[in-house]
Amino acid sequence: MKALRKIFFLFILFISFVIFSHSVILEKLEIEVEVNKEGYATVKETYKISFTNSYDEYNFNQIKTKNGSSLTMWSLDYNWLSPKFGNLAGQEMPISKSNMTFEEKENKIIVNYELSKPIAFIMENKPRVSNWRIYDSFFQKFIKNDLINIPQNTVVNIILPKEAYIDKDILTKQAVVNENIITLTGISTNYINIRYEIKKPIGSSNSMIENFLRNTTIGNLIIILSLITLLLIFVFRKRIKEKIENYIVEHTEFEIKEIEEEVEA
Repeated sequence: MKALRKIFFLFILFISFVIFSHSVILEKLEIEVEVNKEGYATVKETYKISFTNSYDEYNFNQIKTKNGSSLTMWSLDYNWLSPKFGNLAGQEMPISKSNMTFEEKENKIIVNYELSKPIAFIMENKPRVSNWRIYDSFFQKFIKNDLINIPQNTVVNIILPKEAYIDKDILTKQAVVNENIITLTGISTNYINIRYEIKKPIGSSNSMIENFLRNTTIGNLIIILSLITLLLIFVFRKRIKEKIENYIVEHTEFEIKEIEEEVEA
């Protein structure tokens, strides 16, 4: 009798586990972090998932109907399904825009979001080049025991602006660099140290004038124009003097002729 009760209890436990479990296997996670010229980033996270049985798939579809595109609701059901470089709540790195889509044929969940604060910062701004840095704190959700751990099934691509020149000498040796893209996967390191520089284009004369006028106040503009006028007068003073003398002589002769004609009349 006790044996039958034990078997019945195990059977009920098994049925409950099958029905109420949210067992979904995360096979691979691909992350693209695209950084613009101002240091802000958009993130795309692609989760490749699989199911151990049909019950898991059924439960997942039920949850999908319930949660819709709410990242907050999904993160409550699956702790691994949450933004890796942003926070749904809080001020540290808030998300400004987000959306979620599903590719049922390939069993993929795609999450896109924007970060409302910059992730790259100018370290030095020179006339012809600006030096940028992404601090390692950006990878805080991957930090365990003071090490940045990115699992084997996770690929992180940091896509910098096309004009970026990456400093490979100080970058972690576990990173792979392909032009303006830094790839991190299956690493465990105490630093990443992303630094890069962007050369500034030589502006045209028109754009230089526009920037000058945009950044100059009316008072300063009047002073500058006055100085330019005085400089031109000084440079062409001889020519100006000659023209003034010729003007005086011509008009003086004209007036004398008029006086003589009146006297003769």
